[in-house]
Amino acid sequence: MIKNKLFLVTGCYGFVAQHLIHNLLLNNNRVIGIYNKKYQLKIFNNKNYINKKKLIVKKVDIRDKKSLINLFKKYKFDYCYHLAAISQVLTSNQSPEETYEINVFGTINLLESSKLYRPKIKFIFSSSDKAYGSSKKLPYKEDFPLNGLNPYDASKACADIISRSYAKAFNLQVCVTRFVNIYGPGDVNWDRIIPGTIKSLINNKKPILRSNGRFLRDYLFIDDVIDGYIMLGKAMQNKKVKGIAINFGSGKPITVLNLVKKMLKINNNNSKFYIIKNKVKNEIKDQYSGYQLAKETIHWKPKISLEEGLVKTFSWYKKRIKKN
Repeated sequence: MIKNKLFLVTGCYGFVAQHLIHNLLLNNNRVIGIYNKKYQLKIFNNKNYINKKKLIVKKVDIRDKKSLINLFKKYKFDYCYHLAAISQVLTSNQSPEETYEINVFGTINLLESSKLYRPKIKFIFSSSDKAYGSSKKLPYKEDFPLNGLNPYDASKACADIISRSYAKAFNLQVCVTRFVNIYGPGDVNWDRIIPGTIKSLINNKKPILRSNGRFLRDYLFIDDVIDGYIMLGKAMQNKKVKGIAINFGSGKPITVLNLVKKMLKINNNNSKFYIIKNKVKNEIKDQYSGYQLAKETIHWKPKISLEEGLVKTFSWYKKRIKKN
């Protein structure tokens, strides 16, 4: 656990960021959350924390250098968890320039503000396993080349390298996380396979698979993800890690079709209650990561099985999704 620290969390209305902030607040930390757009519903009721000024939320565009500088001048941050990004592949393909402005240059602005005004800050950049792109060898390992080719993947790869360069060139305490696909209560991006399938099943509709269903992917439950962020942050307190990127995966990749079948079973549906469109083009066939470095350096490993995580996730959505 990390206690009694001041955190900057970017993209504070995001699915992962909300869970991270909730954990930080429970452990008596103060959080300044910044956002530009609200893509998500509110997962937690933070009114009490806001009233006590334990949580302060500000609308700040990370492309705006002046606003970030003012923020860093005003608050003596101990940590920055940088999660803000254009994270949707479709949106990135439609708006590549904006994607690079936010994901790459926004990250540079935060790193520059840290370097100039909080040089002892512990800075954690949220990259992605997608930064690796296609690889003939799997699982991904941290020393694999970053070969993201579409705007989202490439933007994450660029910001990943840049973040680590600040650790090396300017002696900043920066680390990078590369998580696999994250799921759990609160994600309302219905284009993702898990929340999209659950929403369809709750409404008694057949889930739609855009691919042929044979691609291998890796999935982590949100609680394991937050553990990863916190354990990495704690290790940075003792300067055990610096300037490195760490993969976080389950070690148990699964085909998209088998994933859907697991959800069908949980919801007591027929095992063939789905539609395969097979219309995805240029998608990487298999993507999954090892987590040996995370295990060795910060003693992290996933605790929640896919089956357990899906049951927990289903339960949350069933209480909140209104049937059409």
